[in-house]
Amino acid sequence: MRSRVALRDEAEHTLAVMIYYTGIDYHKRYSVACTLDAQGHKIREARIDANAPAAFAAYFKALDKPSKVTMEACWNWGVLHDLLETLDNVVEVILSNPAKNRIIAFVDAQKRPLRRILPGDSLAR
Repeated sequence: MRSRVALRDEAEHTLAVMIYYTGIDYHKRYSVACTLDAQGHKIREARIDANAPAAFAAYFKALDKPSKVTMEACWNWGVLHDLLETLDNVVEVILSNPAKNRIIAFVDAQKRPLRRILPGDSLAR
């Protein structure tokens, strides 16, 4: 018989495989969305001009799995946050603190060396 911890870990792993992870770089005139699977493979990437709500809806509707979304808490973030929470294929919206993003990048760089990513390179390691 498996322990509760083992069952919980298995359930979390199953959930992780069943969803995607999307990062949004939100600007005044456009945004860039990039979606990865649990293994870090790029599923989709798109520039969303004019931050059009219909374009965000179409981006997430085109995904075949629900997605967790991360975005920086920057200018006017509340508008996009509220929009994303209404979309069917978005299961969670997570705000990152822009001041702490540098710390995350620094710690990640300590764990593995930075490498140049060329067009066509896989982001998975």
